[in-house]
Amino acid sequence: MRKQHTKIKQVSQLGENARYGYFVTNYNQQIFAYAKSATSNEMYFVNGYLNGFVPYKVDNMWVILQYLQTRLKYQLDEVGYNDRKEVWQTAKESYVKLRGDCEDHALLLADWLIGLGYDARVVVGTAKSSGKTPVGHAWVVLFNEGNEYLLEATKKSKWNAIPLASTQPNYFPKYMFNRTEFWVNEGTILTTNYADEKWKKSGKFIPHNPYYKDLENMASSSQ
Repeated sequence: MRKQHTKIKQVSQLGENARYGYFVTNYNQQIFAYAKSATSNEMYFVNGYLNGFVPYKVDNMWVILQYLQTRLKYQLDEVGYNDRKEVWQTAKESYVKLRGDCEDHALLLADWLIGLGYDARVVVGTAKSSGKTPVGHAWVVLFNEGNEYLLEATKKSKWNAIPLASTQPNYFPKYMFNRTEFWVNEGTILTTNYADEKWKKSGKFIPHNPYYKDLENMASSSQ
C-alpha cells in the first residue's frame, strides 16, 4: 500500500493551551500519534517520554508506589516552568527534580514498571473526585495475570491495595500508550475496561528516530 503523507492537527480540546500539544492524523482524520511540549520547549511524541529509565531494581511494585507517595512532590507546570501551562518531563527528569504534575508522576511510574517487565501504560483522559467536574488527567493502567489495575500515580496517602480498574468509574480514558505503541479509545469514555475491542492500536512509535507509523493506513510521520 502506498504511504500517505501525514499532517499535524492542533488539538482543539486544549483551548488556550493548544500550543502545548498536537495530535497527528492521517487524511481520514484518524489519530495515530500524540505530541506534547517538553522542558526544552520542543515537541515530542508522548511515547518518547518513556525513555527506558529505571532508577534501581526492586522486587515488587510497592517500593515504587511508596517512592512516588513519599518522595515526589506534586507541582503544577505553571509553578515550576514560569507560567507555562503544560510541560511534560521524562521519567528521569521527574526523578531528578523530585516534582511534577499528573503526567510526570504517571510517566515515571509506568517507565519504572515497564523496565521491570510489567505491562504498564500511561492513560490520558479526564477524572473527577467528590462530584466535581472532570478535569484533564493522566494515570497508569497495569495489566497483570489477566486483570487490569488502575494506579493513581499522584496518590500521596498510604497504599493498602491496588484497585482493579473496574472499580474506578471516575476516570474517563481517551488514549493510552507505552514505549512503542499508541491506543485510541473509539468507544465511550464511560468505561472501566482497558482491554476490549474499543481500544484501537492506531500507531507504532520507533524510538531513536523518532518515527511513527499509522498502523491502519501505513502513513508515517517524523519530527
